[in-house]
Amino acid sequence: MPGSGTPEGNHQPLLVSLKGLSGRVGILGGTFDPVHVGHLASAQLAARAGRQDSIIFVPTAKNPLKDKSPQAGNLARLELLIAALADEPGMFVSPVQLLGEVGNYTIDLARHIKRKSPLAELTLIIGSDCLADLLKWKDIHELLEIAQFAVIERPGYPVAADLQLDGFSAREYRLILGNILRGVTVEASSTVLRRELESGGEGGGMLPPGVGTLIRERGLYRRG
Repeated sequence: MPGSGTPEGNHQPLLVSLKGLSGRVGILGGTFDPVHVGHLASAQLAARAGRQDSIIFVPTAKNPLKDKSPQAGNLARLELLIAALADEPGMFVSPVQLLGEVGNYTIDLARHIKRKSPLAELTLIIGSDCLADLLKWKDIHELLEIAQFAVIERPGYPVAADLQLDGFSAREYRLILGNILRGVTVEASSTVLRRELESGGEGGGMLPPGVGTLIRERGLYRRG
């Protein structure tokens, strides 16, 4: 269980249920198509600088703000995440959105966790590239009542000191931008990574240990 201090070397990343979570729980959502070292670096920074007791990766079946579906299937992306987190104690992956138990919107997930784990203190970990579209998120104002945010400043998307977020109250502004985490210097992109793999490459150093082997074995992200 997240926050229980799972011994290193006996880490089981897959969370079958989100019931009974406690402590400070960071949530990192996305399609993870595929998971890359930038995702891990963001989670590690949030755990360290954001003082999270555990980090849960929650892959979604489809990004509600994008028309295109993930290239790899649900099970494949879940397997890659399990492999990526095998040596990351305190980090877990939940398949609730992939299984259709919870809708693909972040608010659906937040409501589900608060219902199942009312003692958990939720922090949503997002990249600074998401800030421009935040007002488009479903029920964003309710979401800010349920969880706080940790914004990872991504390379190429600096968070200016005078950044304005229209449509949010002063309190919501503080909840969103009150925890800017800097220090991720890894430039990794799932889009760039897919192109690299489709052209026959090995991932250009963007794949976590174990993930590249699974991709080759499954024949993922290859043309033809």
